[in-house]
Amino acid sequence: MSEHRDTREIREALNGLAGRARYREINMARVESMFSRYGIPSPPFDQARERAILNRKIDARLETSRSGLWLRPGMVAAGALALVIAAVAAVFLLLPSRDPGDATFVQLAYGDTRLTRDGKEILLQGGESLLPGDLVLTGEASFADLAYRDEIKIRIKENSRLLISEILHTAQGDLSADMEISRGTILLDFRKLARGDSARIKTPTSVAGVRGTSFGIMVREETVRFEVLEGKIAVANRPPGKLESERTAPGKKMVESVRACLEQNAVVVGQNEICVLDNREHERLSAAVETLLARKAGNGPPDPSQLREIIETTPVPRVYKKEFGEPVMLSELKGLVKSAAALQGAPALRTVKITALPVTAQILVDGERRGNGSVAVVTTEGMHSIEFRA
Repeated sequence: MSEHRDTREIREALNGLAGRARYREINMARVESMFSRYGIPSPPFDQARERAILNRKIDARLETSRSGLWLRPGMVAAGALALVIAAVAAVFLLLPSRDPGDATFVQLAYGDTRLTRDGKEILLQGGESLLPGDLVLTGEASFADLAYRDEIKIRIKENSRLLISEILHTAQGDLSADMEISRGTILLDFRKLARGDSARIKTPTSVAGVRGTSFGIMVREETVRFEVLEGKIAVANRPPGKLESERTAPGKKMVESVRACLEQNAVVVGQNEICVLDNREHERLSAAVETLLARKAGNGPPDPSQLREIIETTPVPRVYKKEFGEPVMLSELKGLVKSAAALQGAPALRTVKITALPVTAQILVDGERRGNGSVAVVTTEGMHSIEFRA
């Protein structure tokens, strides 16, 4: 947000009010995010013109007053603030109305957390509402907590990228949630879904169907990893990207056929279980499908039986019990599940970056494994124990 003189004076006026007993509830970060949320870098009015009008009025009052009226600079800023509030109100009136209770909100943003919307990028500060198509990105040692009503909690950890395709209730009252994580780690807590509700989380190589679950997803270059704390998810391979980009009616029909075959081979991941997908196996699936499509180019869609044969030879996601592989996300998931939706009065959260050598060394925080070599742990302020095991 650019620091124009008027904006500085508005900030000074708000800070002055916030220092008084009656106005301490003013949240400067939320005031500024109100401008940035709608892509408004500075107050949306002709600043020079409005300030000139205001100054003329002040001068006129000074000339006509016989009571020794004195105006402090803060009163000028307060007048400018009133103009800003009027201008922002006009912006809100022009925006399409949305039910505020049906929005996904950024509860907490820590460090380098950004939102990309319609090609524009803004820094998240907390309190913003998200729209379908919004992309949330986090940098090093950063994280963001999102919430939809009291039904979904999401933590986006460092160096992650999450696309919010859709989180809403349909006209029939059913929950519909569709998201995609293309890199990094996210933790999710869904309340138990009712009949008619639908929720799925996509990665570059897989799709997870959700039925009221607390789980985490870690997307790396070599693998995609799911860990389930409570409930169940169904994990399936995702159709190759070249297929999903089909826009013709026959192409879309073929994609649905492939998706149905892949979902038949989905695996159910339950409480305290870990599911791992090898991205190289998905690359082989994509290569085989693309080869088949190239051979059939110009000769109509490929034989469904040939596609089915390719899909059936693709390894299904592997599921491990907790005892066969130590989880790295469940400890933090427990904290997310217990956290209050509004975070009011909750202990402050911080990201702690921990690095150990050799890179294979296990890192344990408060007795629970968080990873190997280098991890970013989101935890509350206070005393914690950190242990390394080579």
